[in-house]
Amino acid sequence: MGLLITEETSGYLEHPQESKEKVAHCLVWSLLLIIREKKKMSVVTAKEDRRCSDRSSRINIKIVSNDGYDSVTVRVKRSIKMKDLMKAYNDRRSVGDNTFEFLLDGHRIQGEQTPDELEMKDGDEIDAMVHGHGGSAIW
Repeated sequence: MGLLITEETSGYLEHPQESKEKVAHCLVWSLLLIIREKKKMSVVTAKEDRRCSDRSSRINIKIVSNDGYDSVTVRVKRSIKMKDLMKAYNDRRSVGDNTFEFLLDGHRIQGEQTPDELEMKDGDEIDAMVHGHGGSAIW
């Protein structure tokens, strides 16, 4: 950017006998070039920021089942409700909604929670435990 300004202004600034109007014109032109270059840089920076924030707004979560089914890795937004993730997993497995209990570090995940609220990191694992029903009384 400095080279552009020097090339444009060198003819005016090296000759002190030139009129003040030409010098002023040169300075205005130089400022316009600077502004234009800064706008170009800010547009590029904004696009890069958006790409970076998109990357960081999504995480990979591995769902591991205790029934021998292969683990599933999904990429989700940090703001997704966990009930949507759990429903998608149950649909993929072709089971009912209450078949699995989903646990993170041994704690049950509530459907209204999000990965952000659970402070999940990229690569975290969720355990899909088959929900135990029933039992018998000991007599």
